[in-house]
Amino acid sequence: MTRCCLIASALALSCGQDAVTPTDRVAPAPRPDQLFQDTSAFADVNSLGPSDVGAISLADLDHDGVDDLILPGNDATRLFRNRGDGSFVAWGSVAHPGRRVLTVYAADVTQDGRLDLVMATVKTFLVFRGVSDGVYEPIDGLPSLEGGGYGSVVTFGDFAHTGRLGLFLGRSFPFQPGETGQAETLFEAGCASVGVDPSTLEPVPSTYLAADASSFVDRTGAVGLDIPAKVQATAAGDINDDGHLDLFVGTEGGARDLVFLNDGAGHFTESGEALGWDARTSAMGFDMADIDGDGDAEFFVADAMPDDGGIVWVRQPDGRFQNEAAERGLLDTAQFSSWGGGFHDFDHDGDVDLLLANSLPPEGGSCDVLEQERLYFRNDGTGHFERVVGAVGTALDAISEARAAQVSDLDADGDLDVVVASLDGPPQVLRNDMATGAWLLLDLDYPFHDPAVGAIVRVRADGKTFTRWVIGTPSWGGSGSHVVHVGLGEAKNVEGIDVVWPSGQTQAFPGGPARERRRLTFAP
Repeated sequence: MTRCCLIASALALSCGQDAVTPTDRVAPAPRPDQLFQDTSAFADVNSLGPSDVGAISLADLDHDGVDDLILPGNDATRLFRNRGDGSFVAWGSVAHPGRRVLTVYAADVTQDGRLDLVMATVKTFLVFRGVSDGVYEPIDGLPSLEGGGYGSVVTFGDFAHTGRLGLFLGRSFPFQPGETGQAETLFEAGCASVGVDPSTLEPVPSTYLAADASSFVDRTGAVGLDIPAKVQATAAGDINDDGHLDLFVGTEGGARDLVFLNDGAGHFTESGEALGWDARTSAMGFDMADIDGDGDAEFFVADAMPDDGGIVWVRQPDGRFQNEAAERGLLDTAQFSSWGGGFHDFDHDGDVDLLLANSLPPEGGSCDVLEQERLYFRNDGTGHFERVVGAVGTALDAISEARAAQVSDLDADGDLDVVVASLDGPPQVLRNDMATGAWLLLDLDYPFHDPAVGAIVRVRADGKTFTRWVIGTPSWGGSGSHVVHVGLGEAKNVEGIDVVWPSGQTQAFPGGPARERRRLTFAP
């Protein structure tokens, strides 16, 4: 069995070493007028080169409390360790010879307390077990995952309440011949011999792997997930609020997205039309949040080819959903092709905002991608949004062929920063310089799996309740931080915290001061 150990860097990092070598560099001074400041140079990511698949992931691979950076590629996936100040140092790589990895997702799928890596490649999926900090080995004995189409996206959740994460492995469309043999990426296939219109391509089946006692079993057909689709977005979350994880499967090429409702035993029924989710999209990202403070979840779908803008599904009194993107102030998204992003309280005023990475896919036979800027919409507290741009020179002004956008508190100051991956340049770090309100960061210590997909966190402060859902792989192009972040406005103290764990058990935790990071441990 091959083990992939991290290569020592120029800063004398070695496999399993506990801390990076400190530096005496000074971070750029805050610029609140810019909202987000581009600190890519300080973060040491400018030399990484373009991500020709536009993907990137963040995860705390070394258990030091800050998220590290994962960059997929040919033959190896590169890892970069966070120094703790929002800058990164080369840490090594995970080898996968002969495989072009398109996206990487971090989760403890083996129940050993360490994050594993699930990778989508051009023709298959790979799973690497985390052995120790920076040491990974391929998991043998998985069902055959070769063929069928491009691996595009992964999500996970304990759909059958077994205490283990099942894996949904999404595929987009059949592998296509390019102009010079076999196309190596989704992008090349799109602008080569098959044209650029995804609607001309046949849908392909995805794969669902259920966890058994020691490995995984292909149960795609047995659980009702064998509907072919061109999948670019998928996420696990409780869509109909019945206590069971459901599965959103976003389709490409102007088809209706699929919503698989879970019966609680891990069997699914496609119910999108019945729920009113009838929009036809090229879905790339998905997120769920309480945008208006009423305690219920709303759902956002990022659309790469929008006619009327992104989608905001809001539950109506009859239980069906209606798209209220226009009424909520998000018509500006109609001018953009949105990929990664999601709902987060970036300014700490107590409600979630929306940030999106954008670039228009090639069309008309061209292989050129239209560069676009980032979008930031500020929530007014009632679930209505207004686009905010900040002073000239903000990181939001950057124009690129942007795809993935992952969110994390990279510099351990309590607010959320962003990393954007583009097809035509190195990653961009957007440091959050605007947040002034109170906050809370929560590590959910759930012994069965990490992240604690399916958990619901309710924080009571200043007479309000702030709700967060832990869902499987929102955004596009990889996975983001597992830490739950809550903006608290002007609150100085937290009155109490309630957690509904993925098992369904509810646990109450005492209050305490705001502006701190806490670990909440599951007690059976």
